[in-house]
Amino acid sequence: MDFFKLKVGKATAYKNYVASGKARELCDKVEKETGFKYLATYFPIIPASDPDYDVYEMWEFPNMAAYDKARDSNAFTELLKAASDFVDWDKPIKVVTLRTASDVKIPYEPPPKA
Repeated sequence: MDFFKLKVGKATAYKNYVASGKARELCDKVEKETGFKYLATYFPIIPASDPDYDVYEMWEFPNMAAYDKARDSNAFTELLKAASDFVDWDKPIKVVTLRTASDVKIPYEPPPKA
């Protein structure tokens, strides 16, 4: 999941861009080149967890090797360039990698403190 800020006054334009055929085409190209599959873009309605971000995007990826492919991906670079019209790159971006509870392996859990 990616968390980021938008440039001032660009929220509606970004929402429209995400819904456009151009964005879908770029996401499909990224998936073909890297394995990263775009799932959805979310705008917070009630900023309960982190009001420092305007947009949350979810991507699914098949394995960690997809990150290596993304580094060399022309489609990924093209997607980032297209987002530059909207995203405030001067603000920090947060990336969180998640796994479902059924997929997580916990190799060691320290015992509770007495």
